[in-house]
Amino acid sequence: MSIQVRVRHRSLIAFILLLGSSGCEGFDCPGDSCGSRTGSSGPVKLLTYSESQMREWRTIAVTPNLATCFNFAPTHFEITPALPAGLNFDQSTGRISGTPQEVLGLTSFEIGAYDGNTFLVKADVSIVVFADVPPSGLSYQPSAVSVLQGGALPSLVPSFTGAAESFSVSPALPAGVAINPQTGTIAGICSGPEGVTQHTVTVSNPIGTAQADVEITVLEAPSLEGLLVASQGDLTLDVFGLRNVGFAPIDAE
Repeated sequence: MSIQVRVRHRSLIAFILLLGSSGCEGFDCPGDSCGSRTGSSGPVKLLTYSESQMREWRTIAVTPNLATCFNFAPTHFEITPALPAGLNFDQSTGRISGTPQEVLGLTSFEIGAYDGNTFLVKADVSIVVFADVPPSGLSYQPSAVSVLQGGALPSLVPSFTGAAESFSVSPALPAGVAINPQTGTIAGICSGPEGVTQHTVTVSNPIGTAQADVEITVLEAPSLEGLLVASQGDLTLDVFGLRNVGFAPIDAE
């Protein structure tokens, strides 16, 4: 009986090893994505691109996106789905280049590296192509705001048409307030000196720019040492001060 158990145990081990060493081809093969192979098959094979996310503009040439292979030398590359019109894929090097001729929403592309007919590894590259028009109609509502020293500025969110690549502002915003260079939102905890300042925000893309003006008034923070409050018992004013439990009359026990 024990001999049969040992034989069955050895057969099971051999079957598991056979499964582990079996080949697998195709982009969706489990364990074949970049960096997922380890151990017994040798050094990890890895395919990367200089830009994994390409933000491009119609009619403007892209910076060539280059493939880099680690621990293997492929014979050719394949991409799916096909690139939009104007973009080129070099099957011998995996390079993406060219000048987009059509607008494309954010799309993911799978690039596979092969050694003959044998699939090695893959990489994913996402591409979006914006229309070749400048941004326009930039505005902030409201365009003028007030904030106390040490207080939070109500977030100013821009509206505009077209696509933006970056936002900038001149002159500099009050201390503690900043503009998000990707979204154009202006926010922060204001620590700047009191006064009124005017600022011009510029939204840009490779085709052109648009501008809008905003005004920020910084008000001196009120003192919290005392506060006059109408007395409930007579026609006099009571002086309230900041206590541990909040505002209370100065002469309160």
